[in-house]
Amino acid sequence: MKKNIRRGELAAHFGGEEFVVALPKTRLEQARFFAERIRAAIEGHRFSGQGRNGWSP
Repeated sequence: MKKNIRRGELAAHFGGEEFVVALPKTRLEQARFFAERIRAAIEGHRFSGQGRNGWSP
């Protein structure tokens, strides 16, 4: 996520599997576009250890 934020924006781990991104001075439609881009990138990413211990998406 950090590669996709601009100066003055903030991305942080919020707990568990949650993250928060602060996008000041960003309109709602731009924020939706950003969120969808990040969601799609995460969906397509293969995380190490995925599928072990009975867990898989």
